[in-house]
Amino acid sequence: MAKSDKPVYKYINPMKLIKNLSILIFALSIFLGSCSSHEEGIRLIEMDNAKKMQKLDLDELLSDIKLIKLEMVSNYPISSFFMCWTGKKHIIIFDREQVLQYTPEGKFVRKLMSRGNGPEEFFMITGFDVDEKTNKLFYSDSDNENKLGVMDLINGQTLKSYQIPQEYGIRWKGFKILHDQSVLCFNSPYVETDVLFYYLTADGEIKNSEDKIPSETESSGRTTYLQRGKASLRFMGDNDTLYTVKEDHLAPYLYFHTNDRYSSEDNLEGYYPDLIFEGSNHILLYNVKQKVGVDDKGRLRYESVEPLPYIVDKNDYSTYHISNYTVDYLGYLADKLRISVSADRVAIIYEAIELRKIVNDVLNKKDAAPDLKERMSRLNESITENDNPYLLIGKIK
Repeated sequence: MAKSDKPVYKYINPMKLIKNLSILIFALSIFLGSCSSHEEGIRLIEMDNAKKMQKLDLDELLSDIKLIKLEMVSNYPISSFFMCWTGKKHIIIFDREQVLQYTPEGKFVRKLMSRGNGPEEFFMITGFDVDEKTNKLFYSDSDNENKLGVMDLINGQTLKSYQIPQEYGIRWKGFKILHDQSVLCFNSPYVETDVLFYYLTADGEIKNSEDKIPSETESSGRTTYLQRGKASLRFMGDNDTLYTVKEDHLAPYLYFHTNDRYSSEDNLEGYYPDLIFEGSNHILLYNVKQKVGVDDKGRLRYESVEPLPYIVDKNDYSTYHISNYTVDYLGYLADKLRISVSADRVAIIYEAIELRKIVNDVLNKKDAAPDLKERMSRLNESITENDNPYLLIGKIK
């Protein structure tokens, strides 16, 4: 027998074979379920089969779009890295050093908290939500993630805090205020720990919802979280499944599948889906590329890779990869947007120097519409490079 004719024997790990077979069976069951309506079964969204969309008009996703200039107060400048909550009655800014409150028009109201170790200070805000019916801000702090703080947005005073016994395993990174002023939260699990859901009543009583989502046995790359859709509360699990949160249970709604799925076990350079926001007719999400290397000391090194935006049309669940966004209010085409989502509103964040460049580019266009040029001319007269960030805010359709 010639050397090239020798049989080649390859060892097959039986545990890996069983795991791959399980994944195949799971994907097949999801595909079969997707043939029915989503009330009867979970739909499969194939990210790899997405069509190309050259540009997505932001007006298709958002209504009542307006540009808000956050008032500059000399003692409280906003850093370039911050999170925000935008609602009908309040705008709340969370940066590394402070929590600031503004009116919906961007007028400064007060500083709510500063960074520190005092009783009404924070180390790092890890979760937050606002109940605009009662004008209350709920927040969590990484220095004590078993504690949920509450502030009155009418007078800026701390009302109370809920201290959750550690036996529940709750870390307040994921929670949402419900219509009856109770709080739905879940534990922040590590690898091989199930996701458990709890309700915190207005009286401070904790109730176990008895819902449980088995965690993946390997790191998925994404943090699990709750998010309000247009008409539903959704939970994005680390198993790439989007759930609808109902009064008494969780119902699987969509499963996002990609062949090149990131895995800390056997694929350190792959993708995972991440929800941005959901409207009545669309779901906007990222397909995030996770790239992990190993440094000279054998430690994992996570590299930042630009996420790819996708949109799902809920009328027929067709999926598109977005190349650019058309931002008609500012008259330009954007290849990426810095998006912050809260309740039924979306804020797109612009640094002043970035916005000034956009304005100048539009004013130099010969074919710009007269009303757009007039709006940009007014903005050009008022903007300075030392301004606080600007928020382009719209309601989710």
